[in-house]
Amino acid sequence: VRHALNFIRLLPILPCTDLMSMAMPVLPPRSAEEPVRPTLVLDLDETLVHCSREGKGRPRCQADQPPDLVIEFEVTPAYGNVYFRPFVHLFLEVAARSFEIVVFTASQQAYADKVINALDPEGLHIKHRLYRQHCTEMRGAFFKELGLLGRPLGQCILVDNSPISVACNADHGVLIQSWYGERNDRELVDLLAVLQDLQLHGGNVDRYLASRYGLREFFEAMRQGVVPS
Repeated sequence: VRHALNFIRLLPILPCTDLMSMAMPVLPPRSAEEPVRPTLVLDLDETLVHCSREGKGRPRCQADQPPDLVIEFEVTPAYGNVYFRPFVHLFLEVAARSFEIVVFTASQQAYADKVINALDPEGLHIKHRLYRQHCTEMRGAFFKELGLLGRPLGQCILVDNSPISVACNADHGVLIQSWYGERNDRELVDLLAVLQDLQLHGGNVDRYLASRYGLREFFEAMRQGVVPS
């Protein structure tokens, strides 16, 4: 996280939401029958799942805990053990009742689709998928720009473990603790409570998240050298 914050601090500018919102939307328009709901954008790796490549470190979980999914990477001859974050299925089921769920990952599509298909095999909860090609790349980092979605920005929430991902839309971002396999993790349960509280406060996303987390003020102060990176 410290490395990501320092990267943001040193950038001369961040990708511009106003310009991005004029581009062709990456999500299809809602159908007339579909209810208008806030859009919940979820990161994949270290937010919903953890993937440990074979031969490149062991996940920090119980020794007798088998992976939820084993995948074969297409680019390199390697396998990955994929672990689902505790309560992820409950989280998706409950959140999908009130939000349009979009998974937005900086990973390659071939890998991400395998994981998402296992997370939501019947496609009941995750409505749309966005991948690395939908990110805004700057100096080798991948920003997730909500202005490209084609949804009202005031009704969009981005949940991610990386400050870089949320930097463009800080008032719409929720930074979640990175997950590497710990079985006693309860971050997704806590996140459900935040989303429910947001709805109880009228659903004004930027006002609520700015008041609760203050990420935009933090990023601006950091880039001005007011707070330590």
